[in-house]
Amino acid sequence: MKKICYVTTIAFTVRSFFIPQMRYLAEHGFDVTVVCSNDEKLNHELGEIIKYYPINIARGISLLSLVRTIKDLKMFFKNNEFDIVQYSTPNAAFCASIAAKIAGVEIRNYHLMGL
Repeated sequence: MKKICYVTTIAFTVRSFFIPQMRYLAEHGFDVTVVCSNDEKLNHELGEIIKYYPINIARGISLLSLVRTIKDLKMFFKNNEFDIVQYSTPNAAFCASIAAKIAGVEIRNYHLMGL
């Protein structure tokens, strides 16, 4: 079973763009995980077949916050051994791309929307 992790800054992006795609993948053999800042309702909306792991990804520019987020994501990716990490939104993409590379995730995908 392939393991895929979606990373966004906030749950609004997950709700707006990814839930149908994630459900499809989960129903067709993928182990799907979502990482974004904490949102009480998101875990319920994703259902039981999609895992949710909250990691605070700050919006805006804060060097200390970016370094902390990269460290947290790197450990999460290493511990879960994902086959694919897909990231969206600027700060999530910046942090997740670096963390996934350091963690040894071979397939990293930046999903840019709205430009």
